[in-house]
Amino acid sequence: MDGYIKLYRKILDNPVFQNERLLKIFIWCLLKASYKEHEQIVGLQTVLLKPGQFIYGRYKAAQELKIKPSTLNDHMNTLKRLRIIDIKPNNKFSIVTIANWALYQSKEEESDNKSDNKATANRQQADTNNKGNKGKNVYTPEFEKFYSLYPNPQDKQRSFTNWKKRLKENTAEELTVAAINYKKVVEKENRERQYIKSSANFIGQDKFYKDYLPKPVEVKAPLKMVFKEL
Repeated sequence: MDGYIKLYRKILDNPVFQNERLLKIFIWCLLKASYKEHEQIVGLQTVLLKPGQFIYGRYKAAQELKIKPSTLNDHMNTLKRLRIIDIKPNNKFSIVTIANWALYQSKEEESDNKSDNKATANRQQADTNNKGNKGKNVYTPEFEKFYSLYPNPQDKQRSFTNWKKRLKENTAEELTVAAINYKKVVEKENRERQYIKSSANFIGQDKFYKDYLPKPVEVKAPLKMVFKEL
C-alpha cells in the first residue's frame, strides 16, 4: 500500500501513547485504513469502505502484528472503549472505523497550504473563544476526571454547569462514582451510544444520577464485651 499517514504531536497527550503495544496497534489501524471511498471484495461479498475504514479479521491481523489473537482483541476493545475506533462485526469479518479520521488525516487532494490555513484559522478561532470565555470555562480537575470517565461525554460547558449545581448536595467524589457505576451498567448491557445519556443530561436532573450514587455503608453498633472477674 503506497502513500503515508500523518501522526500528530498531540498523540503525546493521549493515554494510548503510554502503552507501547496499544500505540503499535493504533498506528497499524491508521496504516490499514482507507484514505478514500472504495469497494473491496471479501469472499463473495462486496463491501463499501469509507475513508478511515478497513476490513478487520482478528487472526490475520494477529499474524501481521505478531501478537496473540486474544491479546489483540483486548487491545482493540480498549481502543473502542476510548472511542478511538469503532468496530462493527458480522459473522465473517468486522469493519473498523477510525474515529475523527478527518482530524488525523487530511484528504490527499487538498494542498498542504489549504490544510495549514485551515489549521491556523481554527487555532485563531480557539484563541479568540478562550479569551472571550476567560473565567467561564475553567474546568476543575475533579470535573475533568468525571468527564473523562463518563461513558458518553457531551456538551462539556453544560455538563460543567450542571456539575456545579450538583456539588451543592453531593461531593465531587460521589458524582465521579456515579459516573463509574453508570458506565458499568452501560458496558454490561452493551448499550449503543444513542441509548446512553449524555453527561450534561445525566447530572442535569436528580432522577438520573442519584440512582448511581455510592450506597451508604451501614454501620452496625459495636458489640458490648462483658468481662467477669475471676
